[in-house]
Amino acid sequence: MDVERELRPFRNLIYAVALFTACAVAILIAPANESPYLHTFFDAGIVVVSSVVAMLLWDMGWRAGDHLTRLIAVAIGMNAVFELIHVLPALEFSRDAVDAARLSGLLRPVTWPPAAHVLPIGLCAAYALRNVSRTMVAVTRRCAVTESA
Repeated sequence: MDVERELRPFRNLIYAVALFTACAVAILIAPANESPYLHTFFDAGIVVVSSVVAMLLWDMGWRAGDHLTRLIAVAIGMNAVFELIHVLPALEFSRDAVDAARLSGLLRPVTWPPAAHVLPIGLCAAYALRNVSRTMVAVTRRCAVTESA
C-alpha cells in the first residue's frame, strides 16, 4: 500500500501546546494540600517521556549514522535519570514510613536543580561536540590505514 501523507508540524505543535497548557492548568487549579501527588504524577510522566524520546533518538541516530542525534539522546537520557532521582523520594515505601518521610523532606528539594540544568547543558554540549565524533572516526580510520601499510 503506497500512501503519501504530508507532514504537518504546525498542527502537532498546536496539539503539544494544548496538552502542556491543560497540564499547567490542572497543576494551578489543584490545591496543593488536597492533591499532593499530582506533582509526582507529572514528574513520573516526564521520566517516562524522556526515556522513550531518548531511546527513539538513539535508535534513529544509530540507524542513520548521525552523531548529533545520538549525543542529543544521551543528553535527554541523562535528564531522565535525574528526573527519576527526583521522583524516587516522593514514592511511598512499604518499610519504615518514618525514615521514608524524612528521606522525602531531605532529598526532594535537592533533586530538582540537576534535572533542571542538565538538559540545557547537555544539549549545548551535544551541539558543541557534534563534529568531534566525526573527526575521531576519521582519525581512527587514518591510523588503521597507516598501521596496515
